[in-house]
Amino acid sequence: HMGFIHFERKEYKKAFDSYAAAMEVMKTNKFKMEETVLVVDNMAAIYRHWKQIDKVILCYEELLDMINKSGANGDSVGVANILHKLGRLYIKTNQDAKATKSYQKELEIREMEKHQTNPKQIAMIFIRLGTINRQSEDYDSALEKYSSSLVHLVPALIPRLVPKVGAVKKLTYEELQELLHFCEEGLKVQQKALLQATTAPVASFIPSRSMVSNMMNDMGNIYSMKGCYQEAVSCYETSLRIKVEKGNLHSMELIRCTVNLGVAYSNMKNHDQALATFESVLTEQKLQLGDDNLELACTLDHIGNSYLGKKDFPNALKFYEESFAIKQSKQEKNVSTSKPIKTIDKDVNDVSTLWNLGMVFLKQGEYDKAMTQYKKILTLQSRALGENNEEVGTAHHMIAITLSKKKMYREALASYEQALKIRKEVFGGYHEKVGSTLYNMGVIQYELKRFDEAISTFRRSLHVKSTALGHFHPDIGRTLNQIARVHYAKKEYREARLLCDEASEIIVQAKLPEDHPYRNEVEKLSARISKILSKP
Repeated sequence: HMGFIHFERKEYKKAFDSYAAAMEVMKTNKFKMEETVLVVDNMAAIYRHWKQIDKVILCYEELLDMINKSGANGDSVGVANILHKLGRLYIKTNQDAKATKSYQKELEIREMEKHQTNPKQIAMIFIRLGTINRQSEDYDSALEKYSSSLVHLVPALIPRLVPKVGAVKKLTYEELQELLHFCEEGLKVQQKALLQATTAPVASFIPSRSMVSNMMNDMGNIYSMKGCYQEAVSCYETSLRIKVEKGNLHSMELIRCTVNLGVAYSNMKNHDQALATFESVLTEQKLQLGDDNLELACTLDHIGNSYLGKKDFPNALKFYEESFAIKQSKQEKNVSTSKPIKTIDKDVNDVSTLWNLGMVFLKQGEYDKAMTQYKKILTLQSRALGENNEEVGTAHHMIAITLSKKKMYREALASYEQALKIRKEVFGGYHEKVGSTLYNMGVIQYELKRFDEAISTFRRSLHVKSTALGHFHPDIGRTLNQIARVHYAKKEYREARLLCDEASEIIVQAKLPEDHPYRNEVEKLSARISKILSKP
């Protein structure tokens, strides 16, 4: 009680000393768990005030240890609550392994004490575990956890669907659609139940619409990261329907989910739908965030990407430049206010817009402007990340492509060699990006009429790509065709014929469409070889 009085007076040191003295007494005497937890919560609150999160964690770890040693495990739900607090603290301090262990222990307790457990509590554990999996890029496990969370929410929404839903582990697209239907139906039931509810417990037992909506958005993000864009669209659309029905048509959550939906459409090459989706919230986003917000800049980049996909270069350039102006403005403000680097938002230094501008200029044939963007990237990323970094290697690679477009082949080859060295350091010798750089080097050597070197380089690329992608990948067919092209240039037509036939077989097995450029390259070379070999 002395601790409480000091705490109310903001005499935190005195309060802490009182709580610490109370804890010493509690360690040697039998007290109820809730009394001990109350003291630890107060000590933790003081540590939080002092910004000593590691000490907050230590408080709860020592409390668990004290409970285990005393054998006072009667209040297992109380232990579960402590484990949940620890899990959240571990996530906050990037201790994912400890967080996972803590949540798994909590889950075991809550599943054994189901009569005292709200389904929402179990669902929240799965959401936390899914978040950890997502951050570690274990997307399949993340989806499994989110699916399990929905499975625990659905019975709370619609009890009669329990036998039908079962324990979903890894959702197929059809199962996802069914589960989304259940959730939407359940939310309608929930709305009716809340209107008719006469007691608070009935309403509190039903999960909130926001919780289901946010989870749908998170699942959409994971499907997008996996490249499963149709599934992502289904999740985003469900999330948006729930948000719209909730009535808050101008919330940032709704705007962000809409932007996510637009990105999914763009990744599906449905650029018109993507643009319509982005533009539906762009004005509202500007109103809420202002015209110089980094989140707005990100949306403008997405719009530029969609225009780039449509090969509408002027509009792509317009949105990329607007995005870049926002990022530049933010950077200048940070520099003018002398903020230390670590406090500057990382997105200000994000070079994604420079990459986008470089690509537009390259596609439009404005090679000097493209070169300027790639050199800026090279300077910024070398300074920020060091020389041996993936982004630096990619910058050298794109500089080489731009130089080759300008027919500056010797300079291009030197840049490719830089890119190759870095990519080997970053990815190892048998990564597809290493194979890609080798392939482009072979093309340059061919243009320089260094045919034997070109064959050797293409074969190195072939070996790397076969290891990374498998022998029947379309890139293997294309590389074989390039080797055939060099033999054709050397007038070694029979060798060219054999390689071209092998390339053609792989292209056919890959089931590429009739108008695919790889297929066209092989067919054109094959026709030229056949014409020469058919002569007497």
